[in-house]
Amino acid sequence: MVNAGLPPRSRRRQPAQILFCAAAAISLAQSATAAPSSETDSAWAALDRRPNPAWFDDAKLGIFIHWSVFSVPAVAWVYPDKPYGYGGHSCWYGLYVDRLRPLRAPDQQALVEVFHRKTYGDVPFKALAPLFKGEAFDPAQWAALFKRAGARYAFLTSNFHDGYCLWPSPFNPGWNSLDTGPKRDVLGDFSAAMRAAGLRAGFYYSLGEFNHPLYQAARQPGGDLQPFVRQHLQPQLREAVNRYHPSFLYFDGEWEFPLDAFDMRDFLSWLYNASPCKDDVVVNDRFGRGSRGKHGGVFSSEAGVRESGTAHRWCEDRPLSRGNWSYNRFERLEDYLGARDLIHLLVETVAEGGNLHVAISPSGDGAIPMIQQERLVQLGDWLRLNGEAIYDTRPWTVSNEGPLVESLNPHLDAKWHWTETRQRPLVHYTRKGSTLYAICLAQPPSPLLLTAAKSLNVRAVTLLGTQHKVPWTMTDSGLRLTLPPALPGHHAWTFQIEQRKLGTPSKP
Repeated sequence: MVNAGLPPRSRRRQPAQILFCAAAAISLAQSATAAPSSETDSAWAALDRRPNPAWFDDAKLGIFIHWSVFSVPAVAWVYPDKPYGYGGHSCWYGLYVDRLRPLRAPDQQALVEVFHRKTYGDVPFKALAPLFKGEAFDPAQWAALFKRAGARYAFLTSNFHDGYCLWPSPFNPGWNSLDTGPKRDVLGDFSAAMRAAGLRAGFYYSLGEFNHPLYQAARQPGGDLQPFVRQHLQPQLREAVNRYHPSFLYFDGEWEFPLDAFDMRDFLSWLYNASPCKDDVVVNDRFGRGSRGKHGGVFSSEAGVRESGTAHRWCEDRPLSRGNWSYNRFERLEDYLGARDLIHLLVETVAEGGNLHVAISPSGDGAIPMIQQERLVQLGDWLRLNGEAIYDTRPWTVSNEGPLVESLNPHLDAKWHWTETRQRPLVHYTRKGSTLYAICLAQPPSPLLLTAAKSLNVRAVTLLGTQHKVPWTMTDSGLRLTLPPALPGHHAWTFQIEQRKLGTPSKP
């Protein structure tokens, strides 16, 4: 996906790649650090002080779409119990086939190559572009689905690491969606449809274009990245921003070259001060090696790898299907998050101060798989009853408490290996002004004791989605709620706790 097929911390490169990558990195590090470090740090600090536009902190839910030429072959032999990307990612298909980034395991690389030759013949990845027709792509239908899901914004892979552009980029002639493939301005149609539906629109952009000749030259010993940056990357990126006015920009593909190698400080200065979306745009934290969790408006957590913690504004990027950022015809039903666990993921993320980006993966023709549509609708159904506890909220001093309850969470661990947990705390908290929300991830027992709430000045407690006033008493141990034998609704239940003044919780 957003990452390489290998973990970004180590980027476990193939042995043949290590030598020339190291040499290129040394050369670029020398040019990137020509200015005094204090001057560089000061320039970044000024950019980092720019606050996010308020809309992002309030929105909480965005849709992340991986769709491009790689959606045509749509294969990856993903093994969730192995290191990240062991079996490959379907969105990296072209880089595997052209051997620009072969899979670490020879047998896995062979699977991809045999499939490609048998299905398409002895042709390069670019030969598949005419098959990417997008005949079922209906951006208005996408927008209606995302709105029904309760999302407030959506962003699309404008160009992935293979450089194919979903708009008529003058900097990638013959390798964009108007010249070959759908024969339309996909990003333009997408952006217009999202905004017409009342959603904000943005795009993902890979700084690394791994098959571009100038980028490949920069990776050779003594190579220089600046021709790629100044002749291709920066003019193409600015042209797209000027054309589409994104509200959200998600950068990726930055890990092979040091911070400042891509001239992203200058870009951000222009974006925040002179671009047509300067007052609305939000940006993540991937600008060059070393930038994650240090620079940017929003720190990205990829499939549960919270590299940067949750103290800064952050987002959780999570595919609906474990390990499959783009469409994979080999995925199984058990790879998918269930409705309950998707809702729980949203609650947990928001309670800890993050936005959730649900990653979906249309097929090559532009149709969103039915199971993904169903999950989005189920999420939206829950939000219609409980959205008041999600949108426009902020984290409370205590994010959760209570006994552990059943809740599946397949994710990557700190070493970028797939793992899963099967329990979460029963109660998660969010707040809005003087109102506190206690969201229970299972039918709570009666009485329900909220120990973190024992210092609150409570006025009333209501079950969201109903007019039901919940009887309560304040005890030395906490806020005690008396509940009926069964509560209406599914998957998670929210208690709205109104106060005369927002109190400070006691630690449970």
